[in-house]
Amino acid sequence: MKLKPSAALTKVLATLAALQKLDTDRTDAYAAQSHAISQSAVAELEKTFGMKLPTDVLVLAALRVPLLERALGTLGADASTDIDEDEWAIAWAGDPFAMSPSTEDPTYQQVGDLYVCLRKDAPQAGDPAVLVLRDEDKPRETLLSQFLASRLKEHADCMEEEESELTEQEADLLRKGARSTADVPRLYAAEIAADARRSVPATRVKHAKFGAGTVVGETPGSDVIEVQFDSGERKKLKRQFLS
Repeated sequence: MKLKPSAALTKVLATLAALQKLDTDRTDAYAAQSHAISQSAVAELEKTFGMKLPTDVLVLAALRVPLLERALGTLGADASTDIDEDEWAIAWAGDPFAMSPSTEDPTYQQVGDLYVCLRKDAPQAGDPAVLVLRDEDKPRETLLSQFLASRLKEHADCMEEEESELTEQEADLLRKGARSTADVPRLYAAEIAADARRSVPATRVKHAKFGAGTVVGETPGSDVIEVQFDSGERKKLKRQFLS
């Protein structure tokens, strides 16, 4: 089955390629284990969830990138938690500390829980909204790509803390998502650098024509905000037209 990731997920995959070039000891962790998913596998997943899954979720299921699987957890895990089951479905259940290299130690024991939930009415196109439940933290709604970005940053920070032969310049470029030490930090630099904006729970809004969506950006000194609508459309609109 041929799938095309959203622009947001494409940036995440570009960051993996950047990190892979710097983390030469663990290159397999960043590489896709496959590049396809069968129609029957998709049907089985959608039967498990009782819904049509967003394309980006199917892309992740098809690629099976070890680091992203650690970031999210097990897709379709049998788990339960206190969420509105009419609105959300638990998609992944994982370990909140999985991005630390210490979890690679065979003696490591999971000490926390992480759940990433999907809206049951999520559109198939675009960057889907997710609800993140992490240990005792307050549930946080964000976008799938933003959650993955925050998890990759956790991984990069852990790598920097490890004893390694990375120079200070290499470590700095690694944090910024550089493709190599000679490359200008790009691709995902803006995504990883926007820590302050990412730490704020996503704001949901509604528009008379475009419907419900999530605020993904603001224009400094202006009343214009950028919204990723559940329909898959992405628009810049004035606040006065949103509720």
